[in-house]
Amino acid sequence: MTNVGRVGGRMTNVGRVGGRMTSVGRVGGRMTNVGRVGGRMTNVGRVGGRMTSVGRVGGRMTNLGRVGGRMTNVGRVGRVS
Repeated sequence: MTNVGRVGGRMTNVGRVGGRMTSVGRVGGRMTNVGRVGGRMTNVGRVGGRMTSVGRVGGRMTNLGRVGGRMTNVGRVGRVS
């Protein structure tokens, strides 16, 4: 599935290749560039929340940034349940 465009929501450019999802854009939410390759998620951006650059490789999570909270650069090595 590619190029899902919503005006109102707003979601644009949802692309899937196998298990991979790229470029989820929301204006309002706001989430951009959600990429999955296998178990990996990269570049989750929220304006409001705010969360940026959540990367998972295996059980590892890196660069979770919150403005408000505020939590930055949370790195986990091991299993995230």
